[in-house]
Amino acid sequence: MGNVKFYNRHLKENGMGYFQHLWFALMLARKTFGCAIASLIHALLPFFLVDHTSKTINKLNEIFIERKRKQDNYSTAI
Repeated sequence: MGNVKFYNRHLKENGMGYFQHLWFALMLARKTFGCAIASLIHALLPFFLVDHTSKTINKLNEIFIERKRKQDNYSTAI
């Protein structure tokens, strides 16, 4: 029963339902997996995908900052 409470708390803290969370997590997995592949290719061939990983990480950081800002605004409104 404790795991269910933790699970529900995680969704509530992030302001998401199950499917929103699933979609967001799958998007992150896809992007980070793509970064891993791009980094591997770049490691072998340094002239390919020179800034792909850093640009993607910066975009993900922006997504997290925006999500955090929305959460903070929601928390102060309650």
